Amino acid sequence: MKYKIFKAMLFLRYQIRTIVLVLLLGPHGQAIAALEYLSMADNAVIMYNAPSLKADKLFVASRHLPVEAIVKVEGWVKVRDSSGTLAWVEQKAVSDKRFVIVIELLADVYQE
Repeated sequence: MKYKIFKAMLFLRYQIRTIVLVLLLGPHGQAIAALEYLSMADNAVIMYNAPSLKADKLFVASRHLPVEAIVKVEGWVKVRDSSGTLAWVEQKAVSDKRFVIVIELLADVYQE
């Protein structure tokens, strides 16, 4: 039961952030209207601070890391990980397949 409440609260928090971002970007960006969750498709995906291969490299993400897509721009996706960190990754490095991170020792998992 606790997991379901936590999941609902987390979903609501990300939904509110996404709506605020869409309102702030307006016509200036290609914001994702609905929540879109992705995962890393490759074993080592470099996360950048800007949508360019010449940008600073922030860290390397492992395969299947679940992320939330924030903005898509010309072959790049700005993503947020479970800790709230924002970074840019190449579009080809992400997958539509969804994964989760379980932070409890024991959790009930249901398939939709």
